Amino acid sequence: LCEALLSYLDFSDKKADTAIGLLTDLTLEERFQVWFRDNLLGVLPALTGVLTWAMEMSQKCMSLLNSQDGGILTRAAGVLSRTLSSSITIVEEALRAGVVKKMIKFLRVGGQTASRYAIKTLAVCTNSYHPAREEVMRLDKKFNIFITLLDSEDEILVGNAALCLGNCMEVPSAASSLLKTDIVQVLLKLAGGDSQKTAVQLNAGIALGKLCTAEPRLALLFRISRVPGQGEYLKSRKQRLVGPPTQLAATV
Repeated sequence: LCEALLSYLDFSDKKADTAIGLLTDLTLEERFQVWFRDNLLGVLPALTGVLTWAMEMSQKCMSLLNSQDGGILTRAAGVLSRTLSSSITIVEEALRAGVVKKMIKFLRVGGQTASRYAIKTLAVCTNSYHPAREEVMRLDKKFNIFITLLDSEDEILVGNAALCLGNCMEVPSAASSLLKTDIVQVLLKLAGGDSQKTAVQLNAGIALGKLCTAEPRLALLFRISRVPGQGEYLKSRKQRLVGPPTQLAATV
């Protein structure tokens, strides 16, 4: 089925739109995700087959990101956000094809669904590949896009934006570029908040820890910050947040 759908991506926009829509629905299906993970952990022939399929799908989706059709663009980004985590090789190829620049553009002009896919893709790329972090900072030097996303009511956007921001703090001078922002207060509030998705709190806490480790002046600001309404819960978390992260951040 996957091979048949992939073959349709070479056809007209209408046929490609239908195929990419089905592929998006398929990759979002929980049973398919279970199958995909099981195959990745299987024997080498199965692993090779799945990775080859994922590579081909990613290549097709990257080419579709040049389409003028908004529906195709959004769905291609959706599939990419799922397949890129399969292999560092796939991430590297996507980076060479300009995926970071395309996803940043999505975040600037896209709607909510496209933005969800774009920030997930960037989170995956920056999680595993340092050049992706450098590229993000080059395109958004003050991290204005990510700071804006942290204020969103969409917890998927917030959680993955925090993850991506934390990853980028490993780039020299990245933390210093945030000195004149309220990023400490924003992350502090998210880390001690009552989000329904624990990954939001986790990713915000880890991002805050990396931020304060990289830039002592932000660590000082953290120590003197007071966020109203968070009470004893926040106090109990402060020491753990500023230290080296003991848990891995997770995409949302």
